Amino acid sequence: MPASPLTAVPAAAAFSSPNLIASAAGSAAVVDALIQLHDYRWPLAAVTVPLIAADISRHRSRRWSQMLESMVRQSTGHIPTKVTVPLPTSWRTIRRATIKMPRGAVIRPKQFEELSRAVESAFGGSESWAMTVRHEASRDRLVLTRTPIAPDTRSERQKALQDALDGASIFTNPKVCVETIDENGIETGYRIEFEKSMNTGSPGFQMKVEEALASLAGEHESGRNWTSDWYPDKATS
Repeated sequence: MPASPLTAVPAAAAFSSPNLIASAAGSAAVVDALIQLHDYRWPLAAVTVPLIAADISRHRSRRWSQMLESMVRQSTGHIPTKVTVPLPTSWRTIRRATIKMPRGAVIRPKQFEELSRAVESAFGGSESWAMTVRHEASRDRLVLTRTPIAPDTRSERQKALQDALDGASIFTNPKVCVETIDENGIETGYRIEFEKSMNTGSPGFQMKVEEALASLAGEHESGRNWTSDWYPDKATS
């Protein structure tokens, strides 16, 4: 139930009291009441504004709760026992939500993935934050949180190498790190970490990867050529 009408109606009457007094000139009691009400017009307005904001926020919170309940029901098959969206909420998204699940509810990985995609699609994100879903099975609940995204400070060369290795699937869980930088702040070496496999110990495989990495890294600003050193026993190159 909205709370703002309790003060909004008297506030509107207080601001309109000069016109209402003219209409009720025949009743002294009504005129006196309107005159007194007119004196409280600004305090009533000051109370009404935050109440209207609170009612709008509560309405948005209820809509988000209903949406989340529907998402959970459709993706997992479970009906949440309680959905809590703390105030205040923004116009387009929520900052946090807690979804209490039935005791012992089992959420399979595929169901959880579908729910995460639905939440991401509904509440979106930005370059600075993303909406994440966490399943706390021990407490039988799902927690939605706006998580800040750390700025990507990698160079274009490092990102190109990482993206190429991620897409090629020649390594398992590859990670490109900057190893050395020259006096001008230009990256001169990278360390590529990966999980050990049969391919990484093959000279033919190593030569093929070296050529691809040198081509992706492009010509260095110093004019020097890229070379690779392999350490298969340490799962690095």
